[in-house]
Formats: sequence, C-alpha cells, structure tokens
Amino acid sequence: KHLTMAPDRFFRFQKASRWIQHLAKGMNPPIRILDVGARENCLQSFLPEISVIELDIQPPDSPSPFIHGRLPELPIQTGSIPIVTCLDVFEHIPAHHRIPALRELIRITSGALIIAFPHQNPVSVQQEKMLAQIFENVHGHPCDFLSEHARFGLVDTPPLLSILNDHFPHTRVEYSFPIHHWFISHLIDTSLALIPNSILIRDTLQTWFNHLPDTPASAESAYRTFLIAGPPFTDPPVDSPESLPPLPSGSALPESFRDIAAIIH
Repeated sequence: KHLTMAPDRFFRFQKASRWIQHLAKGMNPPIRILDVGARENCLQSFLPEISVIELDIQPPDSPSPFIHGRLPELPIQTGSIPIVTCLDVFEHIPAHHRIPALRELIRITSGALIIAFPHQNPVSVQQEKMLAQIFENVHGHPCDFLSEHARFGLVDTPPLLSILNDHFPHTRVEYSFPIHHWFISHLIDTSLALIPNSILIRDTLQTWFNHLPDTPASAESAYRTFLIAGPPFTDPPVDSPESLPPLPSGSALPESFRDIAAIIH
C-alpha cells in the first residue's frame, strides 16, 4: 500500500521512518515516538513494530494513541519523549511562531528530534504558484495546503539549524524529493481529476514515482529539507531503487514514460 501512496507523502515518511529505526537501535525499549502535527496515521504505517503517539489539533480517524495539542505550546512533560518528529508542519504556522515552536520541540525531547519542511527556494515558490493556479482551474476552489504555504511562506533553514546546533551534540541536514518530481507528481494528480475512473492510472504513476531515487544533490534541487538532531549517530543505510519491490506486472508504465521529459509532454 505504501507504493501507491502519493509520492510527496511516500518519500517524506519513508525517510523519517528509516531514521527512527536507525536512532531507536541505540535506545532502551520501549521506544516512544511522538509525531507532532500527525495526520492519518501515516508514520505509524511505516513503523509497525514501534508505537507512534500522534499529536494534532484534530483527532485521527484511526484508534491510535492521540494527544490534542498545538505548537508552539504542547501539553508534554519536559524531556519525556525519546524521539520527536514534526514533518511538514512548520510551513503551516506563521513565520514568527517557528522559532518558539522549535524550542518547544527541543524542550520535550529526551533523545532525538526529526523535523522536515519545504524550504525557501525560488523554484519551489514559482512551481507552487503555478500548481495553485492549475488546481483552482481544475477543482474550482483553492488548494488548502498551497494557500497556507503562500500565506505563511516556505521555511528558512539557517535559523532553525543554528538553534539545533546549540542544543544537540550532532545535527545532520538531508534533502528529499527532487523539486521537479514534486511538481510533476502533483500536476499529474491534479490533472487526473478531469478523467473519470482514473484510480488505476494514478496508482500506476505513483508506484513508478515511488521507485525513483530520492537523492537530490542540494537544497537548490530539492523540495524538502530534513533536520535530524540528537546524540552522536552514524548515517543510516540508504536503500537504492533496486531494493524496492518490482513494479507490478501488467501495470508498469511503457518504457517511454520512464523519461521525465516524456511525462511532461
């Protein structure tokens, strides 16, 4: 079921879950994970052997452990959570609340903190504006998450990284989801709303996208930044596309569609 997930979510939760599994190896069980700003139990689905507590302003549909709360003030005891995650939340809160929000995440963390967000990038801003216009033309109303991105602005990484470096022995920066893959995958998903009974087409395209390597070389070529902070740790192994399950027989895209230019065309 993960391989038919929207690529934007797939790459986000796959990378976060790999880091959690890696960091948890050096911790005494049971390991408690708090996912701040969680939605739809996505992170838990990648971590079947680890319990994830969700914290959000709205309760989940599933009967998973849940705490009601909102950044920048959380109803959590200081230093009580071994691993805290906060994935794609900072771009949905006003810029002047982001530093207090980060300090609050640091306050409740006893071990490691993983945060991810779309970072400030002129190409990202331009492509989000284009996608927002296309979405509204297709659906007849604005896209909620893109509207919040435009309202609050994408996230400036250096101030957050500076604070993490001051509080943790080790901090690592990683980039995720090549920006043009982000745009094309969302463009396809938006456009398929015009086609009746397009679920199979969507699932096939998303499966193909989720087999692509998630290895943007720099902030300029990536849509999302990951900041991983905590005690000294070694880098986790990175799975290559060949280690993923093969594309389903009969629903793989034609060879011509394996070229990004062909997909754009």
